[in-house]
Amino acid sequence: MNTEKFPSQPQFNFESRDATPAEIDQWQKESPNYHETVNSVMGAVIAGSFFQFFTLFTMILAFYFIDLGLDVGL
Repeated sequence: MNTEKFPSQPQFNFESRDATPAEIDQWQKESPNYHETVNSVMGAVIAGSFFQFFTLFTMILAFYFIDLGLDVGL
């Protein structure tokens, strides 16, 4: 049974080493090129922006319809 009031987290080893030439070659062959990465990231950012603006305008439209309903006095 652990009697510590506040248990401590075990220590992690964050020591790094330089990559070997074989590891560097493997990484460069497996990774997509720079332009593919930039295009995919920009596409995700633009799609997210469109979604946010669509959500904002839909919310404003809902508020407008609610206001119209309140003005009519259902």
